[in-house]
Amino acid sequence: MKSSVDSEKSSFMPPNPPPGLGRKPLAAICKAYNRGLTIVLNILESRKRIAAGDQSLKEITEANQVESGAVYHIIREMH
Repeated sequence: MKSSVDSEKSSFMPPNPPPGLGRKPLAAICKAYNRGLTIVLNILESRKRIAAGDQSLKEITEANQVESGAVYHIIREMH
């Protein structure tokens, strides 16, 4: 049986991206941290960031010419 702590851990995102996260596709990151991919894509679009679910965080940051942690922090801000 899962406790509320286990549930919180599944959606908790550390303050900084864990090593290797930049290589993972956005869809996998959303799934791992219990974030809706469509919602994340809409938020990124509203902030003038172009992204697709199959792109890695690194590809997204390079395509948008932003700092490496910028997209991660946008996703992390979601509640």
